Amino acid sequence: MSEQYQCSDDELGTLLHRLLIVENNEEVVIQHPTEGDVVYTRESYLALLENLQKVNDMSPAQRYQEAKRLERKKQMQFRTAMIEARIEKVDLNDDDNFGKNTDGKDIGMEGMIFVPISNYLKGMNILQAEVGAFVDDTMRRAPIRIVGA
Repeated sequence: MSEQYQCSDDELGTLLHRLLIVENNEEVVIQHPTEGDVVYTRESYLALLENLQKVNDMSPAQRYQEAKRLERKKQMQFRTAMIEARIEKVDLNDDDNFGKNTDGKDIGMEGMIFVPISNYLKGMNILQAEVGAFVDDTMRRAPIRIVGA
């Protein structure tokens, strides 16, 4: 069994540096409270440091432009993912079966945030009786569209 360490967000960078660079480990698995297991390799850690340095070297105007570019990219990812998203039919009045569809099967929305249709991006197609979608903020998992029964 591998060693386990506990640290705060502030201490994580120092711990990753020690494990990946100083101790020369190939990869480290981080157990994040909301994102689950996240694997960092030495290469991904060095790439992350390089990207942080690029951001640090940017002017405020360049940072603003880059933030806007990333926001547009994330919006496009969301739009594309919503086209192919799984649709779950739920009974909106059944509080006892929250998180389950009308067949009683678990929807799998743990770690996801609910986005009501009023917060959808302009121009998105809304399904009949749709109330919103559960979305992974990191877009690692596909969204789940919720339709009332």
